Amino acid sequence: MSVEGSESCQLLVSPLPVPIPGPLPVSVVARERSVLLVDSRKPNARRILVRVGELLQAEGVALRGLEAKLQPVAGEDSARLAAWNQHRGLLLLGVFD
Repeated sequence: MSVEGSESCQLLVSPLPVPIPGPLPVSVVARERSVLLVDSRKPNARRILVRVGELLQAEGVALRGLEAKLQPVAGEDSARLAAWNQHRGLLLLGVFD
């Protein structure tokens, strides 16, 4: 284990307690053959995702939409995450550096 990842190093650098998130349920198999694309708002991300959507549709994959994050570097609010969680297919969030 690297020094940067150890808990003792975190305590030396930051005396504030670090919250440990609970388990994140992840499905490795989509429940339907569809994709929801989410634009990260990074340079050229939308252009890349539009092309990805075209290629997927040519292969018979349903495109459920192309949404954009509200801010490129910030997380999304819980209501938006809950809405994305309702999608039964693949959620493709990208493009990043």
